[in-house]
Amino acid sequence: MLDCEISRNNNYIGTYKGLISDDEKYHFISFDIGPEILPGDDIFCPLKNKHYIVTNTDIVVIHGKQDRLDVYFQSEFIKPKTTNIFNTYNPNSSIIGNQTNATINNGFNFEDFSRMINLYGSNDKDRLNELLSSLEECLKNDDFSKSKLKKFSDLISKHSWLPLAISQLLAAWIQR
Repeated sequence: MLDCEISRNNNYIGTYKGLISDDEKYHFISFDIGPEILPGDDIFCPLKNKHYIVTNTDIVVIHGKQDRLDVYFQSEFIKPKTTNIFNTYNPNSSIIGNQTNATINNGFNFEDFSRMINLYGSNDKDRLNELLSSLEECLKNDDFSKSKLKKFSDLISKHSWLPLAISQLLAAWIQR
C-alpha cells in the first residue's frame, strides 16, 4: 500500500494508505474505510509522482460489513474523449462549434428564396411564389412597408423558415 495525499480545492485533507490499480483496465484506489474522499478531490502519490482526480467513490460491503472504499479516478495521463452534441431545431444563422468569430456573407437573393419555396413550400407553393413576386416588385420600386406582408401573415406563421428568408432579402435590399 502506498501513501496517498488527498487535497480538496487546493487544501490538504490528509495522507492515507491506498492500493492503486492504474493499469489500462482498472482505474481505482482502494482505501480502508475512514477517509472522506469526494469526486473532484486530487490524490497525489509521491512514490509514483502521479496525480489522480477522483470521479466516483464506492463503499464495498462484504458479508454485510463495510470492507473498503474504492475511489475511481481520472489519471492526468489519460485524456478524456469529448464529444459535443448539439440538438438544434432551427440552427439558421447560428454559430455551432468552437469558433469565436463569424463572417456573414449576405448574398441571399430571389433565386435562393425561390429554391427554398421549392424545397419547403409543400402545398403552399403558389401563394409563396405570389409572396415572392410581391416582395420582388416592392423592393425593385423602393416601396416596401410591413403592410405589404399583411395578407401573407398566415403563411409566415405556418412556415418557420419564411421569416428568416424574408429578413435576409430585406437585409440584402438595405445593404445594396
